Amino acid sequence: MRFSLFAVLLVSALISLGAARVPLTLARGWTELEIEWVGDENRQGDSSMELLHSLGWQGQPGQLKVPVELGLRWSKNKGDGLSLQKGELILKPAQCELRIFHDMGFRSTLDPMRLLSSVRRADGAGGLELRGTVGPASLRGLWLDQIDNIGDNGPLLLLDMSLGMPGKLGKYRYIYLSHDSDWQWHFPQTGAYATRTARQTHSLMGTWHVMESFRAFTQIAVLSGVDVRKTFSRDIQGFGILSGAEGRLWDLNWSADVYRTNPGFILATGDGDSPGGGRQGVRARVTRSRHRDESLRLTVRHDTPIAEVAQIPTELPGYVLSTESMSELDVTYRRRKEKFSYRIGLAWEAGTQLKHSKIVWETNWIPNRLQIGGRFGGTSSPQLYSRFSLHALVRADVRWDPAEGWWRTAIHMQGLQSRWQKQAEWQGQAVYKKRPGEAYTYLALQHKMEKGYWEISWGKPDQGRLDWSWGKKPQMNIRVGRYF
Repeated sequence: MRFSLFAVLLVSALISLGAARVPLTLARGWTELEIEWVGDENRQGDSSMELLHSLGWQGQPGQLKVPVELGLRWSKNKGDGLSLQKGELILKPAQCELRIFHDMGFRSTLDPMRLLSSVRRADGAGGLELRGTVGPASLRGLWLDQIDNIGDNGPLLLLDMSLGMPGKLGKYRYIYLSHDSDWQWHFPQTGAYATRTARQTHSLMGTWHVMESFRAFTQIAVLSGVDVRKTFSRDIQGFGILSGAEGRLWDLNWSADVYRTNPGFILATGDGDSPGGGRQGVRARVTRSRHRDESLRLTVRHDTPIAEVAQIPTELPGYVLSTESMSELDVTYRRRKEKFSYRIGLAWEAGTQLKHSKIVWETNWIPNRLQIGGRFGGTSSPQLYSRFSLHALVRADVRWDPAEGWWRTAIHMQGLQSRWQKQAEWQGQAVYKKRPGEAYTYLALQHKMEKGYWEISWGKPDQGRLDWSWGKKPQMNIRVGRYF
């Protein structure tokens, strides 16, 4: 099973700690039991109940002197045994950190090309991560048994090494990324076929502090791999380069970079901000902050296909590369006065076949705790929203989509004191939203105590969004937590 590595290492660590029979110092933790009931809207007896238990612990064995962090989440459905939903074990000896995890997130590479993005997390995936620092050198190693590729999924290996040089000699970074889904067989009625997605990427980056307020950087990446689909098969050879600089001039913070990739630079683990195959462009950002109560940010981007893209035969399978040029402009201004603040943002995007603009605005009357804002234009439908105070401890939210006819109302209660215990704190939330033919309700009440808490809720939280949690079955959750 996917989490077998995590389970084996976790059990081994717990046995070792138990066999050592040493006192645990600086230990603290929490435990939570949750009962989740999901009903059947058609009343055909298809309801379900699930028990979930979560445990978190931080401590340091007295003789081993190694800080340890542990997080677990188990579940049990009716008629099934225990199953591990999430798990994480972190060991921090000296300047190193060893992390073993199952169905938990990981950090992006955060390089200018964004070779690996955290949005590529696959459900149920497990992995192993090691990070360490020795003087000016740092190392990160990451192995995942499953990555959500653009294409077939498969295991991934990442090596990320950095070395800082004294003075103005700069800092250098090497990234190695490898993933291979291996052959995936499909057996439709029209006949069996196999697919495969594999990549190897080597990237070298240098950063130089030319002056105290000026930094330059360059990143080069070489990619090789194979794509096999039902209708085509090809080997790919990719190359990309990105150079830029950033700094500060008077009260302006600025950054700019230029990039170019060949048609074979097709990432499978990047995101929307990663350079695409066969593209070249320039990006720039300027931020002005004279003081904390006023700021102006300007972002510009222009992206076009390189000449080689137009020379690729359109009938050649697999080379579905964009031939459209794109230009983007984004301006955001913030201002805060004694009793009033506002924010306004303008965005414009244009391409060969499309052109649209967007405006986002928000105003706040601070003494009355009143907020009104909205957005219009862009690729999503318009929205208007408002937040206002009904009481010193009660806030109301209203959100409306005039184009779709959707609306949402919410009441938030926070900080109410109990009559019987002054330090007890109550929190509550009531949400009701509606769209044509469907309504949504969410109710939650939580009581925080000195050593624990309990919470009961009806429905599934929507994180304040109009487009989330529609079409859900009736659901009730009860949580009881304890700190130790």
